[in-house]
Amino acid sequence: MLKQQILNFVNPEEPVRKIAMTRICDFIRQVLKQSGDPLKIPPGMSTFQTELASFTSRYYAIVMHNWNTFGRFYAQILDEECNKLLEK
Repeated sequence: MLKQQILNFVNPEEPVRKIAMTRICDFIRQVLKQSGDPLKIPPGMSTFQTELASFTSRYYAIVMHNWNTFGRFYAQILDEECNKLLEK
């Protein structure tokens, strides 16, 4: 049964994969929010703690670089879209 679950992990609809992806994405969102609280590795992910921390660290650096480089453009786009919504 375990072997089959591992083989099925490539399927995006596999329940175990969905749970893992949800937990990983939630962890990354917590890192990006920078609440200041110590972060806990999601349940079941301790085996991949080093890889998850490494990926999240690199992803965070890219997100921050992107925001620092293009943040004013994002703000302008958001302002324009908000104004369109308010005009309706």
